Amino acid sequence: MVSVCCSKGIQIVHPPTEARVTAHDVIDYARWADFSAENVVGNCFMYDMVPGENGEYFTCIPEDVWLTTLATNEARHINGQSRFFMEVKQLLQHQGHKVSIDYTGNPTEIQKYTCPKLATEQLLQAPDLSPRSIQRAQNNIFSVTATEEDKAAYRKAMYKDAWGVKIVDAEFVEQYGTEMGSEQQALLMRVLNPAESPEHMGDTWFDKCLIFKAVCVAELIAALGFKHPLDSDSIITTLEPLKQLAFIKNWEINAKVFLQKKPVAGKVMNERGLQETCRAVLRSIGIGLAIDLKRPRGPDGKQEKQRRYRLSSESCEEAGELMQLKGVVATEFSAANEWMQRHPLKRWAHLKLIDA
Repeated sequence: MVSVCCSKGIQIVHPPTEARVTAHDVIDYARWADFSAENVVGNCFMYDMVPGENGEYFTCIPEDVWLTTLATNEARHINGQSRFFMEVKQLLQHQGHKVSIDYTGNPTEIQKYTCPKLATEQLLQAPDLSPRSIQRAQNNIFSVTATEEDKAAYRKAMYKDAWGVKIVDAEFVEQYGTEMGSEQQALLMRVLNPAESPEHMGDTWFDKCLIFKAVCVAELIAALGFKHPLDSDSIITTLEPLKQLAFIKNWEINAKVFLQKKPVAGKVMNERGLQETCRAVLRSIGIGLAIDLKRPRGPDGKQEKQRRYRLSSESCEEAGELMQLKGVVATEFSAANEWMQRHPLKRWAHLKLIDA
């Protein structure tokens, strides 16, 4: 609810023209953004060759009818939506009026609200877009001119890019849902090849957390003697090396990073505590820890417990297929490349056969 004291009357005063965004501003920004993204995803606009000085030529986005119309819509959207409330508020206050905001809704309803997910049927039935059509659909979404079909098609294109697939089928969606990739996938990619992480990595709390978790996973894999995070062939007999890792020593603080409860003091370093900690860290990249327990008899005839640990072969196969879908080439654990060559795509091989 907005209450306005109107005792002095309202005089309409338009903001200065230079304070508003124009269509040319939008086009200039599009040129800059498209040029900056050239080395990352390639240019999205068609270009004209414009002659410059000394007989040289440079590329320039042509201002055709479609681009001008799109830029005009975007400028109107920016001026009409993002700045409307603050401009009106400042105009009212400039005339001596008092503006107060009183929210009368139910806070519980806001807390329960979640962003709607794309239904499986919409994802599967949405049309496939070409690279240029993807950019056009994105522009339509930004300019609030996109239809529901455009939104579904654009989300399908983003879904395919996130998972690294060429086509989308019901079995894959049933297995991994309609989310744009998974944190486990992103973290394992970071562990195997930190050099190919996005340039913006580290800007947000989530990114910093991902970097920290990747370092922890890499340290754990190396300390236990596994060749790489997908090494389901190696077998180890002890988890004692984990006690020497710094993040394990501070597990009472770091447990929440891996979605674990704060452990009871003193129980992290015992055998059961190390098992739970190791499973939690490996689970963050989608890998399970398998434990084989044997009770051989010693020379005195008494049974002795012997534990053998290995990375679950089923989870390694699944995680390895996701890495191959994304075309990951490991640099941190180069032995993973040989493992992926020996374990080519099986279940999801058909998702890489054709281009959408």
